[in-house]
Amino acid sequence: MRFASVATLRERSRPFGTGKPRRVPVSALTDVPKSLVEMLASGIVLPGTNVLSTAGRAGRDAFADLLPSGLIRFQPTDGGPIQLLRTPAMFVRAAAGTSCANGLRQVRYDGA
Repeated sequence: MRFASVATLRERSRPFGTGKPRRVPVSALTDVPKSLVEMLASGIVLPGTNVLSTAGRAGRDAFADLLPSGLIRFQPTDGGPIQLLRTPAMFVRAAAGTSCANGLRQVRYDGA
């Protein structure tokens, strides 16, 4: 337990007794976009070709288009039919073939 002694030497950043900061659920915040449609409406993201990406099958990135309606157009690299998807989680499931709890965390917009 060499690391236990190192941890005791660190100073606390907050005084004792203050507790953890309260977390506020996203649903309690106002004016925070919660979907691609809301992000498009507020100008946070813009529609375009190949602006969405995620880790796909066999470790290769999969790309998709973001349409002005908020739908995601995805063409699988294996030559499957074009798919119109409503959410980033649906895009991750289609591209990677795995389950996805939060698509906004696993999808990159324009490389970011």
